[in-house]
Amino acid sequence: MKFRPFAEAKDYVHSLGLQSEKEWRKYCKSGQKPADIPYKPSRTYKKEWKGMGDWLGTGYIAAGLRKFRTFEEAREFVHSLGLQSEKEWRKYKKSGKKPQDIPQKPYRTYKREWISWGDWLGTGRIADQISGWSAEKVKSLLRALIETRTIYQWDEAILYSFLLRKGVLDL
Repeated sequence: MKFRPFAEAKDYVHSLGLQSEKEWRKYCKSGQKPADIPYKPSRTYKKEWKGMGDWLGTGYIAAGLRKFRTFEEAREFVHSLGLQSEKEWRKYKKSGKKPQDIPQKPYRTYKREWISWGDWLGTGRIADQISGWSAEKVKSLLRALIETRTIYQWDEAILYSFLLRKGVLDL
């Protein structure tokens, strides 16, 4: 099958006004799609492909294709906003003012560097600073206790005492 050149195919698809990949698939199944426009454009136009948002003309860039600032740069930017809580962060990210290169869910994007909301926002609140324990570190500790079956050998008082000494219960 010979397909239209990428730019021509993309211009045609833009003219359709489709807003999502779901709408694209529905359109393709409708029988209205010209034969020289591929159903899976990401395969046909591998070199030119920049994502479904580019293909449809919505401008949306899938999270996996986005380029974000480094954790330190992003955190510095967020500190400059003066936000005081996770609730304020959620409001800000919905305001349309958040730059594209700052992730909406920084705890996912920066899993390794993530400490807490207090660290991310720069509030300096001790309650937000978890003596070095991130969610990933807590999960890792609990996974190790379960895998070694140690957790099953301790009664609740010993487990509580251990977690308290490690600072995990400060969460």
